[in-house]
Amino acid sequence: MKSLDKIAIVTLLAAFLGQSVSFETGIKDEILKANGKPMEEHFLSESRILEDRILEMVISAIKNGSDCLGNPPLDPFEYEENIHFENIEVPDYVLLDYINVDGIHSTKLSEFLVNSFTFSLADLKVVFNFTFPELNLRIDHYSFSAVVMNIIPLLGDGEVTLTVQDVVLAASFSIGASESDSIFLDELQLQLAVGIVKFAVTGLMGGSRTSYLAGEMASEIGPQVIEELQASYGPEIAQELQNFINSFVSESELTLLKLMQCLLY
Repeated sequence: MKSLDKIAIVTLLAAFLGQSVSFETGIKDEILKANGKPMEEHFLSESRILEDRILEMVISAIKNGSDCLGNPPLDPFEYEENIHFENIEVPDYVLLDYINVDGIHSTKLSEFLVNSFTFSLADLKVVFNFTFPELNLRIDHYSFSAVVMNIIPLLGDGEVTLTVQDVVLAASFSIGASESDSIFLDELQLQLAVGIVKFAVTGLMGGSRTSYLAGEMASEIGPQVIEELQASYGPEIAQELQNFINSFVSESELTLLKLMQCLLY
């Protein structure tokens, strides 16, 4: 990050918090040693103010969109364009020849409970634990071809509805800046736990009976499958998600300075 950006960011933060505070690594510890517990409590209080402001910005951006961040409203989320993937393999589970998805709709993304949330300015690291009481997803149309457990061919062409309850998402990541000052996510780690899954699908193998049984089975074993996939492929899943997020962030050309301006004003 350029030194000018650092100075600008600290100045903005000082204006927001009401006084000049240095957030460079190591300086905070020296301040605490010199001033003792009252200064530590004051610093922690200001950190909580900033963290609360970040959460307010995130919730507002999800519900209402943000001109500053450049995103539309995400709750409800609507995506009508075609999504196509092919040649995806989860060893010993499924080999996906292709999948097409059209018309994605989701709700209740902004209705999460904050179990914990911290933001470190020293290393620009975010750590959080959220609970989503319920998330809803509907897909207007899908089609796919796959082989399950290496022996069972599977075809589908229809609709999907999914409700998941008691979703706990724990994650941490750092915010980096490229040579052009555009931000990116780094060192993403995540853990997902799901309490209840309600899954329904039509058009699976061309029959309603097959679709019904598949929905019942997916609802029953969904939480366990998610747990096992994370245990086996957690780092790979996190890396793919990080790449996916960064591909969108890079298109927005959002800089760290701009992000802080969005946060503080």
